[in-house]
Amino acid sequence: MSVTINDIAKASGLSTATISRVLSGKGNVKKETADLVMKYVEELGYKYKNSSKKDPSRDIKIMAIAGDIRNQFYLGIIQGANNVFIKNGYKMAIFNSNNDPVTEEEFVNFAHQDQYDGIIMITATETVTLTELLKKNLCPVVLVNRYIRSMDLDAVLIDNSRGGYIATQYLIQKGHTRIAHLSGPDNSTASQDRKQGYLAALKDSKIHSEKKAVFEGNLKKESGIAFADYFVNNLSGYTAVFCANDIMAAAFVERLYELGYQVPRDVSVICFDDTPAATHGRIKLTTVYCDPETMGEVAASILVENLSNDTSFKRKVIYPPELIERESVADISK
Repeated sequence: MSVTINDIAKASGLSTATISRVLSGKGNVKKETADLVMKYVEELGYKYKNSSKKDPSRDIKIMAIAGDIRNQFYLGIIQGANNVFIKNGYKMAIFNSNNDPVTEEEFVNFAHQDQYDGIIMITATETVTLTELLKKNLCPVVLVNRYIRSMDLDAVLIDNSRGGYIATQYLIQKGHTRIAHLSGPDNSTASQDRKQGYLAALKDSKIHSEKKAVFEGNLKKESGIAFADYFVNNLSGYTAVFCANDIMAAAFVERLYELGYQVPRDVSVICFDDTPAATHGRIKLTTVYCDPETMGEVAASILVENLSNDTSFKRKVIYPPELIERESVADISK
């Protein structure tokens, strides 16, 4: 049976990512760590192709994968990450998956094939194929705004469940008891957690949640438009809506006005994120958010550290969401 990188990892006590960097000549690895790897390579008879001989001065290159690069929140994460990479002399390429899980998998596979040194995944859909690719651990990966339940990976997150709870609780405190939710896609952990927070807030206030009051969107403008039509035709008596992001919320508000409704006179709206979509529309939206640039900077800093040192432990940095009160929620408690 041939010797694998996993065999070297077990013998040396190092991660497969570190061993891969030593053998490929990628990244910054301490001399004593590299010497230890090569010791076990020789002892176990591992056969490998030393690509570092081809281009020992090759730049460190990072892949950033985003679901939709038009999304200002994702762009904020990319900007923050890029600031850190530039300071460290790293180059980052941005790949847009268009929120397609198969495309995400293809990008990760390409990163391995084209010898990228690290990956920042701003969106990640947990699929069997993606999980298997990431388990190969051929280069460090940091998740931002999402996590994968079946794996321990470095991740920088908003407390999305808490954010959904804060948003819904705020509506309840303003006297609303018939509250609908325009969610993100169900294969997104961020969307799942925001919905969980919404349902928990209703439960804690002993408010019955109706299945028809949750409408699954795709975090894009068309979902807000579609939900407005659905809301008007199917949710009579509902006075408030919690939207999973501000892009859908802004489109929802615009469509309501086209249908003869006004916000917050007829419907109160609160959302997640604070991009220009929340403030440049017909009405300024009340929202819960976290600064995306900060998240991107922290994610990039973790990746830089992983490229410089062998770190076997994984970190999960969770930021609390902040409520921003504006004009889109009416107080009907009086």
